[in-house]
Amino acid sequence: MRRSLMTVLALLTAGPLSAADWTIGYEGSDQWAHGFLTVSQPVSRLGEGDLIAWGTASYIRYDVIDGGARRNVSAPGVGAGVLWRWSSRRSLFALGPGYEFRWINREGFERRTEHGLTLRADGHHWFGESLILTANTTYYDAIEWTAARSSLEYALGENSFRIGPEIAYQGNDDISVREIGGILRYPVSDQTSAWVRGGTARTELSDGTRRDDPYFSAGVGYTLRY
Repeated sequence: MRRSLMTVLALLTAGPLSAADWTIGYEGSDQWAHGFLTVSQPVSRLGEGDLIAWGTASYIRYDVIDGGARRNVSAPGVGAGVLWRWSSRRSLFALGPGYEFRWINREGFERRTEHGLTLRADGHHWFGESLILTANTTYYDAIEWTAARSSLEYALGENSFRIGPEIAYQGNDDISVREIGGILRYPVSDQTSAWVRGGTARTELSDGTRRDDPYFSAGVGYTLRY
């Protein structure tokens, strides 16, 4: 598996760097957090679609209830994989596997290294020029963590703000976070877009403890073109 990971990283660096998409994002609260930096790059045609190589560094932190006590878990990790991306006039869909390594620090216990498969899926559908439905999900087997999000965005004008509602879920057996809110996205340039998200998040721990809090997240996407 280490060899497969290095093969994908080699694909990412072998092609022209100017073809890569870079995305960075972060969201969280005092009970959980999820941040990431991802780079992806087309490497070849595959059937009716494109083969995309990707690499990522991410950080997950959350609280758990262990023996009646609340403990903090932090899990930085790195991973890489491939996606098969297919597109039509109004839709774009990508699906593929990867592999990752995580260094899990559970408060009161020794740090351990876990590794496992990841699975990514992304979908976009355009209802005309102004309305777009997006959905994406990622599963991290090393920490048994699922992150999923969907939004319906309306463009206020050409090269202008996009705004709309969103729903999201992330978590594992220790903690679950359900979000409902909205997204505001702005195309800073032809190559850069920035977004902010906000709304209400319901956090539930494994002992049944629930809490509703506002959530806020932000991110930037940048495409290096030829």
